Amino acid sequence: MRNLLRFTGLIAIISFIAVMTGLGSFVASAENLQKLYDEGQFSRVAALGEQDGHVRALLLASQSCLVMATYEGDHSLKTHQARADLVRKARLLSLKALEGDEKNISANLNIIITTGLLNRLDKSSLKEKIKQAKQAKNKLYRLLSQDENNALTHATLAAWHAEVVGQAGGLFGKIIFGARRKKIREHYHKAMKLAPENVTIKLEYIKYSLSRYVKIKNKKKRKTALKKAKILLEEIIAMPGKTVVEQLAQGHAKQLHQVVVSARRRDIKDKVKQLTLVLH
Repeated sequence: MRNLLRFTGLIAIISFIAVMTGLGSFVASAENLQKLYDEGQFSRVAALGEQDGHVRALLLASQSCLVMATYEGDHSLKTHQARADLVRKARLLSLKALEGDEKNISANLNIIITTGLLNRLDKSSLKEKIKQAKQAKNKLYRLLSQDENNALTHATLAAWHAEVVGQAGGLFGKIIFGARRKKIREHYHKAMKLAPENVTIKLEYIKYSLSRYVKIKNKKKRKTALKKAKILLEEIIAMPGKTVVEQLAQGHAKQLHQVVVSARRRDIKDKVKQLTLVLH
């Protein structure tokens, strides 16, 4: 699913949970493993977390795989298989985490996203995609009832509504899936209110807004949309960038800011596409 693909950068940092893990003679405290993640040692964290096998370690390992798939490389066809392998690995790690804690919100969100990515990658049938979309919606609303103040659940729901509306259209999306355009901004705004310092949630909202911008025909409305995007991008760029994940997201924000300033619709469309994890 297109917006689910865009949303990979967001799910890659679903939680910054301190975990306990070990590999061989290396024994990491929760703080040490978190430090490795924050420093950008994603390959090492993935290995350590998988070897440890505990829920929180597996989740951080899964997120490390998704960070690598989202931000490393140039998204060209030569890296296609490597990215696909990382997404598959992330899903397997999250499934293992779910075995240890079936109600874990982070594990469930990771599985929803990676399943959507792999359905697209494997060129699933339309019937299967419809089935998966409905299952994803049901699971997301169950997760929301479990914790209505989870910012990342709201952000994932926003992406789900955006994808269905984008693919099926407003009318059919509403009739067949219950997707609504107003729910997209509603859930994104809720997510940003709950987690105002989350760089990636804000970045994903901007990317959605810019994907809509290129379709706006009214010149005044386009100007207003660009102004809002520019303000949000500058907020992201001005943030401290305390971790490598945040810095990577800020790098994407800087690239988007450049094309937003240029105000050329084609450039904006191309840049949003370039910064999206595409697996096909």
